[in-house]
Amino acid sequence: MIRRFWIICLLFLVGGRFGTKGLAQDTLAFSLTDQGLMIFPAKINQVHQVDLMLHTAAEGFSLIETVADSLFPSDTGEVYNAHSWGGDQQGRFLRNQQLGLGGMTIDSLILWVNRLSGKGSDGKFGPDLLGSAWLKIDPATGLLIRYQSLPDRFEIRGYTPVKTTQGPLGLMLELELGLGTEKIQHSFLMHSGYGAGLLLDDEFAATHQISEKVVIESESELRDAYGNVLKTQKARLSELRLGRQRLADVPMSFFSGAIGRQKVSVMGAGVISQFQWLIHFPSGQVYVKTG
Repeated sequence: MIRRFWIICLLFLVGGRFGTKGLAQDTLAFSLTDQGLMIFPAKINQVHQVDLMLHTAAEGFSLIETVADSLFPSDTGEVYNAHSWGGDQQGRFLRNQQLGLGGMTIDSLILWVNRLSGKGSDGKFGPDLLGSAWLKIDPATGLLIRYQSLPDRFEIRGYTPVKTTQGPLGLMLELELGLGTEKIQHSFLMHSGYGAGLLLDDEFAATHQISEKVVIESESELRDAYGNVLKTQKARLSELRLGRQRLADVPMSFFSGAIGRQKVSVMGAGVISQFQWLIHFPSGQVYVKTG
């Protein structure tokens, strides 16, 4: 009887440690480019092997024109009109496509055809295709693990929560920027398709006079059709904080001049790749620790 009691206690403890909470559903491997972009092998319609970039600020999946035209006749699909700051353009899309990612197979998708994607990729996909799972993303090991729920406390030791909001373009993270002795809180779009560090929105850069508080490493100048000057300035941020995690010497870009075009600040792949992440995109919950 005593032996049976201890067996039951042991099973209870083991169940509490390795129970269904946080049970991993599957694991997807990816490669990391020099820019920090996450590239996943994928298969379209069980036939076409492609490399897709995870784009945390996008939905669905797409291919660049050159790849799409090599896989599907250019006269197939339907035409749509797209609008961007550079002007209007036409694109095409194909209905009822199947995408394979790791052990997942996703049916009845629309394949969008775009002109550009991240360097080293044939196209991109959004986290919505990974369902409602919690995602553990570890750039250091090149693994993305899907969990049914938040992993237990043994799995998330060392992680710290990050304040977030759901913006019109995607998940926004609250970061603290260190500019000398000044600490500034600001929200950044989590954008794993942007192959750099931070990109500041025009209003924030102007309001806080960023160009006067950092050392400009390089600068380029463009003019629009109306003669307005657009200067792209690159500098380095002395310190960046996400929750209780810290990153030093962070590359940062911003615009100056009469432009007002960059409406949202962006945290790109150059920063994302420096951390390990636990993310639930549907609810906007984020935990992070230094990679």
